[in-house]
This record gives sequence, structure tokens and C-alpha cells, in this order.
Amino acid sequence: MDQNTYYPCRDPMELLRQEMKLRNFSPNTINSYLNYITSFINWSNIHLATLN
Repeated sequence: MDQNTYYPCRDPMELLRQEMKLRNFSPNTINSYLNYITSFINWSNIHLATLN
């Protein structure tokens, strides 16, 4: 296996975390946003693939 191959993450929450880090969001803001989004997803009781 090639050691230099990059495999991007497919987890939407991790992609969001990475994007917020790239945009220089503070760590507290990142955690707050992710917590609110996670709470909404759990509350909505809908599979992520069907959300738009």
C-alpha cells in the first residue's frame, strides 16, 4: 500500500469540524456548533442521508 495516499474522511461531522478549523473558528465555537447539530439530529430522529 502506498504510504503517501490520502484518504479523506467521509464523516460529515468530522468534515464540518475540519472546515471550521480552516476558517479559524474558536475551539469553543466548534464544540458548540457540533453539539447543537448533534442534538438536532438526535431530536429529529431522521437518518442523515435524508436530511437536506
